[in-house]
Amino acid sequence: MPPWPILPVKVNEEAEDVMMNLETLSIGEAIEDSENPGGGILFLDGPIIDPPHRIPQLSKSIPDDYLTQRVGSIESAIKKKISVIGIVKRIYGNLFIKHYSENLENAEKEKFTRMSSDKNLLVYTLTKYLRTKRDCLAISKEVRQDTDIADKYHDAGIDVYSFVLKNGYSSPPIRIDLPVLADEELKSDQLENAIKSVVAWSAPRKQIPVPVLLAHEKCNIKQGAADVLYNEFMTRLWATDNEDDVMVFLQNSD
Repeated sequence: MPPWPILPVKVNEEAEDVMMNLETLSIGEAIEDSENPGGGILFLDGPIIDPPHRIPQLSKSIPDDYLTQRVGSIESAIKKKISVIGIVKRIYGNLFIKHYSENLENAEKEKFTRMSSDKNLLVYTLTKYLRTKRDCLAISKEVRQDTDIADKYHDAGIDVYSFVLKNGYSSPPIRIDLPVLADEELKSDQLENAIKSVVAWSAPRKQIPVPVLLAHEKCNIKQGAADVLYNEFMTRLWATDNEDDVMVFLQNSD
C-alpha cells in the first residue's frame, strides 16, 4: 500500500470547478472595483470559456448562477472598456483544425484531420511561417468557439474568439481568447490591441504576460512572500533596460 491516499479521478475535476468559480468571483470583483474611465486590461490565466469536457450545471462545486455571473462580469467589462484577455498555455482540441479544413477538398482535408490536435497543426504552420518570413511574431486567423459550452455562453450573452500567437521561432504557441457581445464580430482594433498588450506585458524572451506568469507562481507560496516578490519583479521590469538582469530574477524565482 502506498503511504499516500489514492484519490479518485473526479478530485481533479472538482478542484478545477472550484478554481473556475473562484476566478469568476474575482473577475466580478476586479471589474466592479475598476473606476478608470479609460478602461484597462484584465489578463486571465486560462480560457474565458470552461474547458469543453466540463458541464458546469452538473457539478456540485459550481453554484446555479455560475454561468450568469461569469457572462455578466465579462459583459460589464466590455461596457467599461476593459479588455478581457484569456491566456491559454496548453493548446488542446481541434477548433482550428475543424475551421481550416471546412472548405478543403477531401485530399487536402485529410492532411489536416490527421493532425492529432490544434497544437500539432499550429506549431507546424506558425514555425514554417517564421522560418520563411523571418518575422518575430506569427499569428493565426481568429476563430469563433463553437463547442456545446460555447453555445451556452452565446445564449447567456457573449461569444469568444480565439487565435494563436507564436512570439519567436523557438517559443511554444499560446492561445488567446477574446470576448465579444453575442452575435458581434471581433473588431480588428480589439484584435490588434490584444496582440500589442500580450507582447508589451511579456518579459524579455518570455511570451506569457508578466501578470499571468506571476499569478501562477504566486499560488505556490504564501501571500506575504508573493507580494514582496511581485513588487520587486515589477520594479525591476520597468526600471531596467538590461534583459539579462530580469532573466536572472525570473530564473531565481522559479
